[in-house]
Amino acid sequence: MSDGIKSLNPLERAFQGAKAVAAGLATTLKHAARPEITINYPEVRPEIPAAFRGLPGLPPTREGKTWCISCNACARVCPPQCIYITSHKGDDKKLVLDDFVVDANLCIMCGLCEEVCPAPADATKTDYPGVAIQLTHLYEFSGYTHEDLVFHLPQLEQIGAEFNRNTSRDLPGKPGTLRYAEKEVK
Repeated sequence: MSDGIKSLNPLERAFQGAKAVAAGLATTLKHAARPEITINYPEVRPEIPAAFRGLPGLPPTREGKTWCISCNACARVCPPQCIYITSHKGDDKKLVLDDFVVDANLCIMCGLCEEVCPAPADATKTDYPGVAIQLTHLYEFSGYTHEDLVFHLPQLEQIGAEFNRNTSRDLPGKPGTLRYAEKEVK
């Protein structure tokens, strides 16, 4: 017999089997003595990291309007093409936003939309790149149909106001004030 296991006598095979069972039980007992690392979700919510990227939202200005200038930069850069913007020219020849749609069924939450956003910034701008569109801390959303996860302008404004990464109630604290690339190395 060329196989090493078959060449052992029954007593040696029983000893090796008992040794393997003992090693498995030792691993099980070691893990059983550790404190549990699971949480009782949804009763206990996890702490969300400040840089977490969830569903895109439209954070409001101080007046409660959207920052979006209807430039379509976010829609053009979106890899799965899940952003649709409709607008028209106003009396002053500037674009006026009619509807802003995000299809959460397709969104991969990559953050490219907020990186290319050229909306004008003011003193309230933080270390996040997006002004008009921002990936929020909303991670719980579901629906029974495809249309349940297609969010329009009023819904995105509400999501942006409620789950904004700068003011989210779900966060343990606010994010840092330096841009990600400019963080000091100590």
